[in-house]
Amino acid sequence: MPVKQGDVLFKLARVDRLYAELEVRESDIQNIKSKFSGEVALVSRPQEINKIEVFRIEPAAVSKEKKNVFYGAL
Repeated sequence: MPVKQGDVLFKLARVDRLYAELEVRESDIQNIKSKFSGEVALVSRPQEINKIEVFRIEPAAVSKEKKNVFYGAL
């Protein structure tokens, strides 16, 4: 469809505050603690390394592909 000058073509999300979900196997969950920190790079911006910190771990496991996993928020 033709567009006019000034029309919005697409919107980009802000990347100054990222939120991610971490999936951890039940056998590894004891190694993950709140306040652990690390780094992550997005596929679209591999040259930009973002610092992360675990701030919440769901207390109940979820069954996924015949395995139990825990979810945590980064």
